[in-house]
Amino acid sequence: MTKHKYTITGAFAHPVCEDPIIYSQNVIYSGPNLPCTGILTCDDLNTVVQKIDEQLCVLIQAIYDLNNPI
Repeated sequence: MTKHKYTITGAFAHPVCEDPIIYSQNVIYSGPNLPCTGILTCDDLNTVVQKIDEQLCVLIQAIYDLNNPI
């Protein structure tokens, strides 16, 4: 099976070739580097989701710490 690359521009994926199956490792972020999440141009979708999840965990912990001071 041939794997094709897709790029994300804004909120839309643009296929390079027509293929009914899009593998997340073949969806590449093409925007500018995002310093708050650490997402970089050319990160694949798997990496992007992992970086967002890490930042959500940091945010959730910070909110918990603010609401539960020692």
